[in-house]
Amino acid sequence: EMANRDNIWSLDVGLIGRVFRTGDSLLVPDVTLDPEYFAADPRVRTELLVPIRKEGRVLGVLNLESPLVGAFDLEHQRFVEQLAAQTAIALENARLYDEAQNRILELDTLNDLSSVLSSQLDPETVFETLYERVSMLFNPAAFFVGLVDKENQVVNYPFMIENEQRIHGEQTVLGEGLSGWVILKGRHLVLDNLRMHGHECGAAVLSGPHLIGAWRGAPRP
Repeated sequence: EMANRDNIWSLDVGLIGRVFRTGDSLLVPDVTLDPEYFAADPRVRTELLVPIRKEGRVLGVLNLESPLVGAFDLEHQRFVEQLAAQTAIALENARLYDEAQNRILELDTLNDLSSVLSSQLDPETVFETLYERVSMLFNPAAFFVGLVDKENQVVNYPFMIENEQRIHGEQTVLGEGLSGWVILKGRHLVLDNLRMHGHECGAAVLSGPHLIGAWRGAPRP
């Protein structure tokens, strides 16, 4: 039975994983003789895999398969390696373009937000506007504003949204959790992998039905 090719596989699995880890091309005349081959399609007998590299980083893998044993040779490999080099350049150009466009959008949003907020005196309107603009840029699963109450040593959250649901009355002890880290350190905090690195900054809840994968916080004097 053919495996579902839409599945997401670990980089520790199969020939593609090996090429991604090593950064080296791989020509396998008969995949049935390679113990690392993962039979996504039992009809495949020959596989040619070439990494897409840019400045020492592997961006992806070009993978050619054939039902014939020995279908590819070194000439095929050299040609596909040239294709991979051109693909890497195209991907890098696309990434740089996307970054430039995102930066323009961020600057436009900041200018627009500054104009709107400077004319507002109602905190609720300010929070709503801030959430609206931030959502345009990042589409966050959760967003909140924490205000410090130094007298009572707590952080109040007058505006909090998780999975598009408004949450009221939240409060934490000053210094606890990721918000506490940002407040006490007075520094921005960006965690690309909350499960892996959140505990280093005091994250207490790293599981649940709506697990947050990344987290970003910024202090306001």
